[in-house]
Amino acid sequence: MTEKVYGRFLSEEEAVHAVSNLELKGYKAKNITIFTNLSNPSKLEKHTDVKVESSVDQSADNDSFMDKIKKVFVNEPDRDLDIHEKLTSRGIPEDEIDKCIADVEAGYVLVVINDELRMGHTPPAKPFEEAR
Repeated sequence: MTEKVYGRFLSEEEAVHAVSNLELKGYKAKNITIFTNLSNPSKLEKHTDVKVESSVDQSADNDSFMDKIKKVFVNEPDRDLDIHEKLTSRGIPEDEIDKCIADVEAGYVLVVINDELRMGHTPPAKPFEEAR
């Protein structure tokens, strides 16, 4: 499965608007993923049906005292590495991954699409920067 970065957006609203436009063009929600650094990605999930990946560990606030102690002794993967793996598994080119991670950490919201799995005969989506 090869995916591509459709665009990076400064606000959640812009990303939701882009996702809505993609869905109107024939993309299924299951073929669109949003990457963000929000500690509460459910804000985005309320406005779209797409999968939302966050670079922030949501469970850290809800961990018990014992869970926090366990994390000190157990070697847990770095969140950046987790995003790196998720982007790599989607077929994003290696030269784009570092920029994507930097964008997410800087507060941008990334929209990633699987261009091969769109409905109908809609032409492939141009990256958002080119579409303007």
